[in-house]
Amino acid sequence: HDLRELRDIESTLATASLIAGLFALSLALVSTWFFRRELGRSVDALHQTMARIAGGQLHERVPAQAARDDEFARLEQDFNHMLDRIAQLMAGVTHVSDAIAHNLRTPLTRLRLRAESLADPQDQQRFGHDIAEMDAMITATLDYLRGVAHAEPMALVDVAALAHSLADDHQDMGHDVTVQGHAAPLPVQAGALRRCLDNLVGNAVRYGGAAELALHDGPEQLRIT
Repeated sequence: HDLRELRDIESTLATASLIAGLFALSLALVSTWFFRRELGRSVDALHQTMARIAGGQLHERVPAQAARDDEFARLEQDFNHMLDRIAQLMAGVTHVSDAIAHNLRTPLTRLRLRAESLADPQDQQRFGHDIAEMDAMITATLDYLRGVAHAEPMALVDVAALAHSLADDHQDMGHDVTVQGHAAPLPVQAGALRRCLDNLVGNAVRYGGAAELALHDGPEQLRIT
């Protein structure tokens, strides 16, 4: 029998299969490269936008291309919608915080005017200091709510004077708070240290009936008992 025609057909089929396989492999490689390029572009755009938002640029959005209508474009649109919603919520918080600031600062202003009318200069200074501290706490709280809070700068603080001032404030409220010893100035955040000590002394008075601030020159410069 003559098998040449059959072998020619087998050779043609093998060549066609090889060509089809190479074409399919090339198509798969091109599709993979295109998919990775689109995925990388979308992920990079999201990452850059989130980095700018984390840096405080809350108005940033993912650049969307109107000509595209695929899963990546829909993901970018959904991400932008989420950012718009967050911006609306932040605007609401800002509005509420502004209203709170107005409502709180109005009685503070009245208290400041009444403190200025006191006859004793020491009373004026004491009440003025308390009102200024309340105003600073309100400002710090509202700045935190608005997302624009700034860290208090470090400064050399007279710890002894701070402790005596804190004790005087609690004694004016009828609390048994005393200060013993002396401590050198410390580089700290004055407002944060005062709030911390005020909370500790308040807890000591509330649960122990009295508090003593012991000052020392050394590694342990302040102890509350």
